[in-house]
Amino acid sequence: MTPFQSLNTRLQAFAVLSERGPLGIEDLATEIEHRGGFLRCGLESLRKALNRGPYRTNLQGEVALDPDHRDFWYDEVRVKEKLSPAVPRPVAPPLSEAPLTAAELERYAPPPALSQRKRLMLCLDAFGPLELGALPEPALRFLGGEPDVKRSLAGRDLPLALEGTRLVAQPHYLWRELRLEVRAALRAAMERESEREALRARRQEVQEQKEQTRAAFESLRRSVIRILADGDELAGSILHLNEMSFQDFQPKDREHLLRSLEGLDIVIGLEPRLLYETLGIDAGPRKFVDLTPPFKERKLNRAGRRVHFGVSQALAMTVSSSQPLGDLQKLAEYREQGQWGKFFRRTQSDLKSLYQYYRYGVEHNYVRLRWGFLDELVGVSWNLGGEPGIYDILHRAHEHGTSVDVVLGGTPGFEDRFSRARPFWPGKFGIGWVEGTFGDAEWKEVLLLPDITAARPSLEARLVSALS
Repeated sequence: MTPFQSLNTRLQAFAVLSERGPLGIEDLATEIEHRGGFLRCGLESLRKALNRGPYRTNLQGEVALDPDHRDFWYDEVRVKEKLSPAVPRPVAPPLSEAPLTAAELERYAPPPALSQRKRLMLCLDAFGPLELGALPEPALRFLGGEPDVKRSLAGRDLPLALEGTRLVAQPHYLWRELRLEVRAALRAAMERESEREALRARRQEVQEQKEQTRAAFESLRRSVIRILADGDELAGSILHLNEMSFQDFQPKDREHLLRSLEGLDIVIGLEPRLLYETLGIDAGPRKFVDLTPPFKERKLNRAGRRVHFGVSQALAMTVSSSQPLGDLQKLAEYREQGQWGKFFRRTQSDLKSLYQYYRYGVEHNYVRLRWGFLDELVGVSWNLGGEPGIYDILHRAHEHGTSVDVVLGGTPGFEDRFSRARPFWPGKFGIGWVEGTFGDAEWKEVLLLPDITAARPSLEARLVSALS
């Protein structure tokens, strides 16, 4: 079986589309079969495989990869692992059977249960015969002080012998296993230290990459959009996150709207890529964050009963608003009647809800599905700037002994997200929760991370970070 054939159909499609770009589904199936893939039920097998995952159909009806999908990086890693040639691990040289050296004994950390007799044997192998009462300083450190030689010499056929005041090794004793055991432990310790050093270097590299990503992210033009189309007419609002300001567009402002959309680097909204394709704007290098909820229905029982969620209903499960998005029919009436004040108040309200939904997903890496007895967390990947999440902020505060401003319960205010914040000192972490104290309270409280709707380092923590 070739590496390509070892992939499932979904990943085979990913590999082909990564190389060839968008393809019609028939051409994609032909290419997969040409490379050795097997579609048991023909095109139906391929359609089923592409039903979920980082795939979308463009306006030309071709299957294309969606780099903004939350599973894109996961499928990309799996494909690379399968198709990349395996790198053979280097074969370690055999361990030496020569007598131990003083340097090796200095580096060796014996287990606590190692007997004093074995410690003396190691010293004899490394330093030669030992003059009792005048042991070398390294030997004394290794032994933990002057040894009880009399006790160590109790028994028969011992590897040790006493000649006057000198402790010597019996020549007939086989030292091979003892030497190999010590050197194997030393090699393992060196490998662990090398791995720890590589991990530290990797973490430092990741941290530097995050800082570079954040710096680049802050310089990009980022906006949340709510644009509604009626034929060729466009109207709606844009929330520019760099300035946290709104910009409204009537149908007569179409050219101005198109120029504004072309000037964005990161576009956040409901199916923003589709809007750009519909308007004929080249996606180019810009990034899209699709806030369309990552769930549309859920199975309720074994009988197969399902509940379907609309977009506004799905947003309301995370954003504390009974109507996070305006009724499209009502917006159409405002538009027809030229009531632009009411129209833009509603689109701006929609943008506020979308922004709060976006911030929750960025800070938690998931959104909530709460309906009746259902309470699920559904993952999203909207954090393009590598911003610290809720857990990161809490954990860093715990490490530095500082507090965090947290907002619990309802969605934070739009103008001031931390107007209801309370200082919290985290102390203990678990899966999905953190224990700590509020202010001067003596008792500890457990907070569920999904219930924390906003968090930031306290002023004290920010000052410490600035000075360090």
